[in-house]
Amino acid sequence: MALEQIKQVKGTGVPVTGDDIDTDRIIPARFMKCVTFDGLGEFMFYDVRFNEDKSPKKHTLNDVNYKGAKILITGNNFGCGSSREHAPQAIYRFGIRAVIAEGFAEIFFGNSTTLSMPCLTVSKADRQSLQEIVQTKPETEITIDLETKKIQAGGKTFPCEIRESARQVLDIGYHFPNTDPRWKDVPSKIFLEQIRELLRGMKVTINNIDATLVCEAPKINPHIKAMKAVIAEALMIRLDQVGIKATTNETMGFVGRKEGIAAMAVASVETP
Repeated sequence: MALEQIKQVKGTGVPVTGDDIDTDRIIPARFMKCVTFDGLGEFMFYDVRFNEDKSPKKHTLNDVNYKGAKILITGNNFGCGSSREHAPQAIYRFGIRAVIAEGFAEIFFGNSTTLSMPCLTVSKADRQSLQEIVQTKPETEITIDLETKKIQAGGKTFPCEIRESARQVLDIGYHFPNTDPRWKDVPSKIFLEQIRELLRGMKVTINNIDATLVCEAPKINPHIKAMKAVIAEALMIRLDQVGIKATTNETMGFVGRKEGIAAMAVASVETP
């Protein structure tokens, strides 16, 4: 199967105004007592979206006009505070696929990149213009082009920035282009070994890997030990540095129809 290349994100936008929005506001700590990240989306910005009696407040994220928005537009220093990975997980599972802001906290940016959720920076003036566009016409489609580093919305084009290293990570085809016959029908272990060498060249150390299989009827317990061994060997890390679990897709999509399975993984790494 050809590896997906993320070069563009399209969708409507939702404005969340304010600077220095920290991870505790994005996902309150009391909702972090979970075995998996499944279901975190409903608790995103919970305390600013709901009253104590669980009745909804007036907020853009509760506004039916912004339902289904895939791009969040916000202020400066987004995702600051504690380094909880639950924050980008909650945003992603809410349905957001890209975040546009004036600036991002370093760890939040990194965690979002591992989720293939691009974080684009724009000037204050352009951020305000984008928010005004979606506030006036919530149905406006926004197109983010990661190659040209441009955002199109409402007939206007805005320049944006994303670190080249992050852009290349989001574009997995940069490392394993599907036009290169070397990667056709190659076992997954080979890709892991290549990633290991890529990280080694960057002097990056893998601390642990947390992998999740998405299957409609997961029964992986008899196979977890062998799976962990293959991953640990390929990445040259210890068995206790590998975590594997499974979840269902609630009968949705090709996984729900039992036509295949999906997988995702988050790695904790240490940079020089």
